[in-house]
Amino acid sequence: MMPAALLTPLRTRTQAKSLDWPAFRGHGASGVQDGVPLPTNWNADPSAGPVKGIRWKTPVPGLGHSSPIVWSHRVFVATAIRDGDEAPLRLGLFGDSDGADDGGAQRWAIYCLDKKNGGVLWETTVKSARPRAGRHVKATHANTTLATDGTSLVSFFGSEGVHCHTLGGAHVWSRDLGVMDVSKYGIGWGFGASPVIFKDRIYLQCDAPADRMS
Repeated sequence: MMPAALLTPLRTRTQAKSLDWPAFRGHGASGVQDGVPLPTNWNADPSAGPVKGIRWKTPVPGLGHSSPIVWSHRVFVATAIRDGDEAPLRLGLFGDSDGADDGGAQRWAIYCLDKKNGGVLWETTVKSARPRAGRHVKATHANTTLATDGTSLVSFFGSEGVHCHTLGGAHVWSRDLGVMDVSKYGIGWGFGASPVIFKDRIYLQCDAPADRMS
């Protein structure tokens, strides 16, 4: 299962606009949100003591290292859901490098959640297929973070293509950019470069060890 989306209590309505987080690392990819006080401690694990500092918690199926993004009252996150049994994931510190046995059929999906209560507003499947590239046992098939300009919602899953939806979940277009070989030492690491929107353009970084796409 993908780690649940977690949010701490919201601030005042006057801060609502500044709380938008439209892409990986937020506005301008700076990782900074000016003028918004942040909590210094919280606990989302009941086994570690009383839950505190958490407004809501919503489980999202599948595996995804995609960070959530926020626009207005909505939270968006991407995930890859393996058909049948649970996808393998091995976290923590270890020295060996292993590719994951995760080449079976998947569906890449986007979830839209209500920022106030964590309710699922909509969910859409972007693509259903077998992965065209491998991943590391620490990675997922949904490593990249979504991006929005307040009108379009862009997802990029490497070898599984780039896709555009409305903020209401309607499909606008998709484009297949081919297989992106991000393997080295015989291991597929998993694609991880998130899209960037600037004005009317989408920028994608498509580096690969061999500097090629096939």
